[in-house]
Amino acid sequence: MRHFKKLRLPVLLILVICLLNQALTFVLEPAKNSTSANMWEGYSHQKDLTAVFVGSSLCHASMNPSIIDPIAGIKAYNMGTNGQMLSESYTAIETAIRDYHIKTAVLGFGYFSMQKKQSLGAEVAFYRAKTTYGSAGDRLQNHLTFLFDPEHLYSESSINYFFPWIYDHCGMSGEELQKNIAGRISNEFHKTPEYTENGFLPSSGRMNINRMGTDVTGVGRHEKFDQSSYAELAKICQLCKKNQVKLYVIEVAQPDLYVVAYGKSYFEKQQKLEKVCRDNGGEYYDFNMIKPVLFTAKQEYFRDHEHMNTTGATAFSKAIGTFLQMREKGENVSSLFYTESEYLKTMNYIACVNFVTRQKKGITTLHAKAYTGPDVKVEYQFEEWDPASKEFKEIRAYSADQDCIFAPGRNGKYLLRVNSRLAGSKDPWQKYYQKKIDWER
Repeated sequence: MRHFKKLRLPVLLILVICLLNQALTFVLEPAKNSTSANMWEGYSHQKDLTAVFVGSSLCHASMNPSIIDPIAGIKAYNMGTNGQMLSESYTAIETAIRDYHIKTAVLGFGYFSMQKKQSLGAEVAFYRAKTTYGSAGDRLQNHLTFLFDPEHLYSESSINYFFPWIYDHCGMSGEELQKNIAGRISNEFHKTPEYTENGFLPSSGRMNINRMGTDVTGVGRHEKFDQSSYAELAKICQLCKKNQVKLYVIEVAQPDLYVVAYGKSYFEKQQKLEKVCRDNGGEYYDFNMIKPVLFTAKQEYFRDHEHMNTTGATAFSKAIGTFLQMREKGENVSSLFYTESEYLKTMNYIACVNFVTRQKKGITTLHAKAYTGPDVKVEYQFEEWDPASKEFKEIRAYSADQDCIFAPGRNGKYLLRVNSRLAGSKDPWQKYYQKKIDWER
């Protein structure tokens, strides 16, 4: 009895913490399902799968099993999720092997998957969602897999895992909280009809290449790949080889600016990825290098600087279906892809242009950069928006000089624009970029 009294307070405290956690989770955790929850729920309804597509949002936005399956002669489900890490792709393939003894796996991703760490929220959402639709044994295994991962074992994430409202919560205004609670009670927000039953995410919209700024062409392009990512990729290849699963690691096609923004390092990374896959039993194919006979990454195929819209995904899925059909027959597909030198010769135009502002000793310089293949000569023109006439006025005529001094007469906000064209062209512009800047003396 004495021992029970000693334990009573700690047990009561734990009970209170659990109840409070449940209440805060109900109130704060977004009512709308994450992409991971959508994926695992859809997966739980599948039958007789022979293939899966795994990877980041690039995967679930570009590969539609409804189109691919009849061409390739497979029955697939798209297990792609936002920000999916390679370790999670491994888990997805491993689960499909166990449940369906699949024969084919496609890993669709981009370079960012090799060099950028994922947010804790997205990672935890993946494993927590998997526990929702698995057996009791699966749930326990998933919890332990995350908690005892060396990356989390000695960090706060191993504790935060059980408190989802800490890293994944709705807006905190009264209106947002009220709307979220109503959605939780009615379960209305959990309905996500935009996903197809086989995991594909249709989308509309079309990117404007002339609004692709330095955030798209600059951030992350020169970061080194994380060495642990190579190990994770090799592990996926080995898993598939061990279980006699054909693995195709596919660099999902992106707008043409993607390759030239990386520069020379793009092809160095490509060669390393191809070697890791080849040495460990997988096959690597870069669909940014695909020839027009199979697919062309048209600008109207993308809703933003990296994700395809439904029109693009339809064309890309037909290409993937044909590609898989050819490989399943044992056909050599190397002739469908450009070599580095062949690809760069095709980039004889301006993919996009942007500019940054530089301040030095009170002087503001606008520095423009056009993204092209090698040895392409470009001219730049700079303009300023004139509110009175409601049109852009030239502040510097076309020349090869990438820099322009900007010195207006007064402080304020200015809408500036850089136009670009191939040297010698008579076009008013071929690609442009514009943005507002704050200028002070």
